[in-house]
Amino acid sequence: ERARRRHRTPGFLPAIGNIIRYQPFRPVAVSIVYVVTAIPREVSDFGWTIGLGLLITTVAFIFAIMLPLNRALERWPDHHVSIYLVGLVLIQTPTVLLNPLREQVTGEVSTAGALLVTTVFGSIVVIGTSSFGSWNRTRKEVIADFQREVNEDAIATLARGEALAKATMDVALVLHGSVQSQLHACAMTIDEAARNGDMVEVNRALMQARAILAQPDLDRIERQSRTLSELIDAQTAQWSGLLAVTVNTDPASSGMKGLRAEHVADIVEEAIANAVHHGAARAVSVWIAWEGEHLTITVQDNGSGPGEGSPGLGSRLFSSFGGRWELDARTDGAGGSVLTICLPTSHAAESFSR
Repeated sequence: ERARRRHRTPGFLPAIGNIIRYQPFRPVAVSIVYVVTAIPREVSDFGWTIGLGLLITTVAFIFAIMLPLNRALERWPDHHVSIYLVGLVLIQTPTVLLNPLREQVTGEVSTAGALLVTTVFGSIVVIGTSSFGSWNRTRKEVIADFQREVNEDAIATLARGEALAKATMDVALVLHGSVQSQLHACAMTIDEAARNGDMVEVNRALMQARAILAQPDLDRIERQSRTLSELIDAQTAQWSGLLAVTVNTDPASSGMKGLRAEHVADIVEEAIANAVHHGAARAVSVWIAWEGEHLTITVQDNGSGPGEGSPGLGSRLFSSFGGRWELDARTDGAGGSVLTICLPTSHAAESFSR
């Protein structure tokens, strides 16, 4: 649609220019037009014998002029315009040469205006017959130009789509972790408060959600100074009254700080949010412990259990550390899911920014 709006088909003058620049003469077409239009006049003025003789002579003259000129056009394409214009002038020679003879036979004197009209008509016939090929050429050029513009637009659209997809993914990754779980907690708070008719709590949760969206990663610097236990306590606090969360962290891991603690906390937060969002869980238990060279995170919930579907952003988050993860149904008969993430020590302290 954009290409169609930009595209302009050639007008009358550009079409004439294309004929003069690119098209050959069409002696057969010119001869047919000449015979059909001139035979009544020639027979009327000169009789059948002389009239037909003049017609045949003129047709022979047309071929004698146009065929060599067409060969010249093929041989010297850079001089196409000059050769074509010379041909237009030469084709009008019979009109000029026959005019004195016509005046002697008929006794009628042709005015300069009448001679000019006849000459112009003859030129229009020549150009018009040459346009037979020009129309097809112009049509192909129009289609080629249009196709090129569409292709250029398609490339630009793909580029914009790639940029938009990357930007969307960047935003999704920011919103998917801490922001998502905070917003989900706000949504659950609003739903619970609305059922209880507590509009004050509804407004408070709405303002909290707005503040989260306004500055989604405001506490990143503060988080780097907290221990893993403090980070997880802050996460579980936001689910207070909405979800029962228990966390068991062994002493070796509870005091870790920095990027390692942030990454583990992000994984726990994402696991809890997924249990609520996808499994409608109301209780979640988390275990974090070192096992040899690996940090194991186990998240168990009482939701609907693992569902069918392709991996999403949460799966990308779990896989970004280079470890392995598994999501299985609980085997104790209580329903729900068990998520196990085994994180190598060498990857636990690496940043996502890489």
